[in-house]
Amino acid sequence: MNEDVEVLFVASHTHRRGVRFTVAPFDGTTVGEIFYENTDWHSPKIVQYEQPMKLKAGQGRRISLHVAQQRSHRRPIRPERRG
Repeated sequence: MNEDVEVLFVASHTHRRGVRFTVAPFDGTTVGEIFYENTDWHSPKIVQYEQPMKLKAGQGRRISLHVAQQRSHRRPIRPERRG
């Protein structure tokens, strides 16, 4: 991010193959401790902060999504192409 932001809440959005979604701080080199984790794709956990989480310009977050893939599925799951 190139400007400061305040995060009011964190939630995930996956479909049925999404088995684990995590968010952790990332400074470009080091991944910090996970501060959000969800394992229920159908009813994702929403974490709302009483005091906004403040992120300074240049700070980032690493988002990881683990998916379940059927053995008979031969094509790799790829991010959706846009534009």
